[in-house]
Amino acid sequence: MKKILVIDDQIESLVAIKDVLTSQISECEVFTAQSGPEGIKIAKKELPDTILLDIKMPEMDGFEVCKRLKTDEITKNIPIIIETGIYTDSETHIKALNLGADAFLTKPLDASKLIAQVNVMIRIKKSNRELQKQRNYFEALFNSAPAAIVSLDMNQNILDINPQFESIFGYSLNEIKGKNIDKYIVPKDKLSEAIKITEKVLQGETSKTESIRKRKDGSLVPVTIGLAPILVEGKQVGLYGIYRDITERKRGEQIQSVLYNIANAVHTTKEIDELLSLIRDYLSTIIDTTNFYVALYDKKTNTISLPYDVDEKDKFTSFPVGKTFTSYVIRTEKPLLATGEVQNNLVKSGEVELIGTPAKVWLGVPLKLRDEVIGVVAVQSYTDASLYTEKDVKILEFVSAQIATAIERKKAEKTLQIEKAYFEQLFESSPEAIVLVDNNSKLLKVNKGFTKMFGYTQDEVARKSIDDLIAPGTIHNEASRLTKDVAKGKDIAIETMRRCKNGNLINVSILGTPINIEGGQIAVYGIYRDITERKRAEEEREKLIKKLTEAKMIIEEKNENIISSIRYAKRIQKAILPVEKRMSAVLKDYFIIFKPRDIVSGDFYWFSKFDDRIFVAAIDCTGHGVPGAFMSMIGNSLLNKIVNENKIFNPAKILEQLHNGVRLSLKQEMGETDTFDGMDVCLCMIEKNRNKITFAGAKRPLYYIRNSELIEFKGDRKPIGGRQREVKRIFKNKEFTILKGSMLYLTTDGFADQSNPNGDKFGSKRLKKLLLNIHKYSLHKQEKALTKDLDSFQDGEPQRDDILVMGIRL
Repeated sequence: MKKILVIDDQIESLVAIKDVLTSQISECEVFTAQSGPEGIKIAKKELPDTILLDIKMPEMDGFEVCKRLKTDEITKNIPIIIETGIYTDSETHIKALNLGADAFLTKPLDASKLIAQVNVMIRIKKSNRELQKQRNYFEALFNSAPAAIVSLDMNQNILDINPQFESIFGYSLNEIKGKNIDKYIVPKDKLSEAIKITEKVLQGETSKTESIRKRKDGSLVPVTIGLAPILVEGKQVGLYGIYRDITERKRGEQIQSVLYNIANAVHTTKEIDELLSLIRDYLSTIIDTTNFYVALYDKKTNTISLPYDVDEKDKFTSFPVGKTFTSYVIRTEKPLLATGEVQNNLVKSGEVELIGTPAKVWLGVPLKLRDEVIGVVAVQSYTDASLYTEKDVKILEFVSAQIATAIERKKAEKTLQIEKAYFEQLFESSPEAIVLVDNNSKLLKVNKGFTKMFGYTQDEVARKSIDDLIAPGTIHNEASRLTKDVAKGKDIAIETMRRCKNGNLINVSILGTPINIEGGQIAVYGIYRDITERKRAEEEREKLIKKLTEAKMIIEEKNENIISSIRYAKRIQKAILPVEKRMSAVLKDYFIIFKPRDIVSGDFYWFSKFDDRIFVAAIDCTGHGVPGAFMSMIGNSLLNKIVNENKIFNPAKILEQLHNGVRLSLKQEMGETDTFDGMDVCLCMIEKNRNKITFAGAKRPLYYIRNSELIEFKGDRKPIGGRQREVKRIFKNKEFTILKGSMLYLTTDGFADQSNPNGDKFGSKRLKKLLLNIHKYSLHKQEKALTKDLDSFQDGEPQRDDILVMGIRL
């Protein structure tokens, strides 16, 4: 919307001019004032695009109004058209123009001239506004630009510089204005290069290059230089230059190149000694590595060894931890830049004792493996106290991380061999049918459990379609769809029918999951469980079949990284734990604290229900982590078979059968193995209809609280599995009557054996006292109280064993 202000003391003139303007100019808003002061007030408020101003007015004439408007910062840029019917001489015109008026019209006003003149003023106002906007923008850009900018005349004399130019080169504008730029910032050896670049730009071209320039203090600085001509109406009147300081970039490029080479060497060099030598060579191009060593800390012997050491003065292979700079870094887990002053302070405080030849400066960073300090990477100088800075700390930390990666990889390679053996044993000895299938549903491998369940041997199934082999015609399409889903990366868990070699159909649960390596799926892993007997028993009592917990066994190995193998074992273990929904429906009021020490656990809990009998067990397998997890899978499968399939309900007999099953699965009975792993078990059978509990234990007790009294039922001092010296291992039952509202607690030894930073154990005595204090709480509050008390006692101390506590309100 265009705004026009008309100032005239004659109302007739105001009305006439307003009518002409509004009828002839589109989107026009006209403001009127009958006096000078009123007009000035409106002008400041509305900021019109132009002002029509009469000279002869009684209170304040047009000359004074014009003068005030043109000297006011707010209104000085508004175009003013003077109009008069009395003062038409040239002297009046000159006076008006000298006061800042932009045009002059004589009354009576000609409508066409009026409109034309107003449109000209509006265009001028718009043009002035754009020019001012561009000027402000350019000045802001020029002064705030992060690069140094200089404008030059055609003789390369400096016209203007921005603040960044002064920051980079050290000259103020007063020092170099009008001076030739090459004489001040171009080094002698770069002068011919600079002249060629300037000549190119003087011919109308642009130039961009990297070179060296000098500062006021004579120091050299690497810069990018951009030169371009300044054109006015197509004619070159000068040139401008843009300089960027690339010192940090050049240093950064060198550092990045070195760090890339080091990282690449970590993944391509097999031997640690060769790798450390390469790292030192690469590192020497960016920091001094004349004296460089890698130290490893052995907790067991409390010594520090130097697998790699290059030093001008001293030669060490190992030394006690003591109070060296190396041990200080290990102890504090922080980098140390030990200048002379820092060294003196550490020695005076007694934190460090000097050994060997004193260094002018020592720099060391922790060597960490999974957040644990295992050693130190260090450099030192015997001659130059200023050789290293805080920037070098970051570089050395990167190098330390790469060395840790290499050490971890070597450890993982050794551990992986053991883990592979465990997985092979699990695959072959598992009582469940396990298959490996490629992405086209072709069988790669089956275990003995598969042969026992379906009747096919490995030779009979190799490279055959699993769906064609065991999926009957009526559900072949369903089987093919499931196989395709897993081949696309999905996990499946389903209960269905499959066909044996002899033609019989059996009910099975199927768990399928893809196997991924380095982000790509290479095969499918499947577990089949025969649930025929369970189906027959449950079809009469239950309408809905509880879904089996999905078992995820994703193997994602990179450089044969053992972590993926352990996570894979965790998914298998998770699949065997009882479904909480089913437990809740039966037990009603209970809690479970289940905290594996590692990714997978050697502790597990087991649950089953048959008619009015409820079975609950807390089992602690030998070891923890992956070995313990393998044992937990064997134990879970055997318990399911003993109770659910073989229908053995006597707890003592269950333990005897479990003992025999473990020894048979691990081939302990025949002396064909060095593995004598076993389990400690707390097993209860709850018979609500008879108000009775039958307990049998293998080296684990049962805690029972009634009437605010804790009763401890001790298990037999015999484990499940392992070496057996007696002819037959026998366990005994202990029976007692249920009192309503009483509490039952089943635990493994992890909770009581947890230590605090002082090495004290939580202990069974403390645990029993805590259970007695909280047994009247709700089960949710009991769980929170136990967890809180353990965390407080533990006080940051690492968890030493798997932890399992179950509480049941009877």
